[in-house]
Parts: sequence; C-alpha cells; structure tokens
Amino acid sequence: IKPCLPSVWGDVSVRRVYRGTTYDISIANPGSKAAAPVQSITVNGVPHDPALPLPVDGKRYSVEVLLNN
Repeated sequence: IKPCLPSVWGDVSVRRVYRGTTYDISIANPGSKAAAPVQSITVNGVPHDPALPLPVDGKRYSVEVLLNN
C-alpha cells in the first residue's frame, strides 16, 4: 500500500474488493502530506509488514494505515 492523497485530505476510508477479498481501509494522514511514506499497517488489529502483500482469500479485512507526518 502506497497512498498518494491530495494534501488537503486528512483521514480517508475506502472499501476495496479485490479477487473476492474485501478490504475496509482507513488511512490516517496526520501531516496532511500528498505522498507521505507508510509508518505502519495493521490488518484486523495485528501489525503487518508494509513490504508484504495483503491476504487474498475471499475474506473481509480491516486495514489501518498510518502515514508519517
């Protein structure tokens, strides 16, 4: 995940369905930067390595992304 958001946006939420897997993604952008690097990701409350892909298994996941400010 490498979000690139308009700098006027603060926090963002989006639902993405990919190959039958649903991701409810919340992105916290405390510095309101357009292309801030990812500080951390959690999947269903568990830390997730940003370098690894998200699971694709037909289930639903809550993904929280925190960007550097």
